[in-house]
Amino acid sequence: MIGTKIVREDGVTKWQGEVTDAPVDFLSNLPLHPLPITISGSNNVTFTLNCSTTNPRWLFNGRNFTKIDRTIVYTWGAVSNSILDSTGAQTTDVDSVLGVWYAYLDADMNAIWMSQTAPSYVEAPYCAGLLGHPGTSRNQFYRYIGIMVCTTAATPAFLTMTKIGYTWHWATLNATPTTAWLVTSVFTVRLPKLAKYGGMVGGNVLTGKAGTVTVSADATASEGVVIFSHAGTTSGVVQGPFDIPGPADASGELYVNGLVVTGSLVKVTRYKDVV
Repeated sequence: MIGTKIVREDGVTKWQGEVTDAPVDFLSNLPLHPLPITISGSNNVTFTLNCSTTNPRWLFNGRNFTKIDRTIVYTWGAVSNSILDSTGAQTTDVDSVLGVWYAYLDADMNAIWMSQTAPSYVEAPYCAGLLGHPGTSRNQFYRYIGIMVCTTAATPAFLTMTKIGYTWHWATLNATPTTAWLVTSVFTVRLPKLAKYGGMVGGNVLTGKAGTVTVSADATASEGVVIFSHAGTTSGVVQGPFDIPGPADASGELYVNGLVVTGSLVKVTRYKDVV
């Protein structure tokens, strides 16, 4: 029963202490404090879970609960890289693929695996909760811990990003609105697809004179939009911030349009992660 304290002993470490029984599924889906992640190295190829004895984190991965008080590092090379395919199987990648890569911590919480597949829940063996790798061929638990964005595949090279709390910050990614609503490939670097877990994309919108710019994370123009309007007829722009859940579809793009495109711009500067 939750709340009833009993004394347990760990069979390996012989640690003893009072604990309370709680369902594993409940524990594995508890929200996390923001994980301290850094992106570094030449071409930003190094992803580091930057924990330490003075900045630890506690993670529940499947049935394994661990205090992370050390750094765990993943570095991309141009020859062979450890990745998970869409089924969750371990394989290798020669360099990389353009776009978002999702970082997963393995069951021992000692190694990081990259995958193009976003976290999700599936009813299958080794389910790591809502933020686990959804592949049904995986042979262990994998817990989502962050992202990298590949900008040059063959090198490879990744987007320069700084994580503060839950939010990734980067140099502005610009898109010029057009009068068409469904704009494909708005951004040369696509965005993470974590909206259903609370992922938020943010930035600023510039609206040209007598213009209106609409931004949405969904292909349906009438739902979840942010609208900026410039009522004046003189030169200049109106600028304002936006934060919206997104992207909400498989393309990983935002959808924008503008009634007057001259002087209008959508500037994406950040992404609020869920870990």
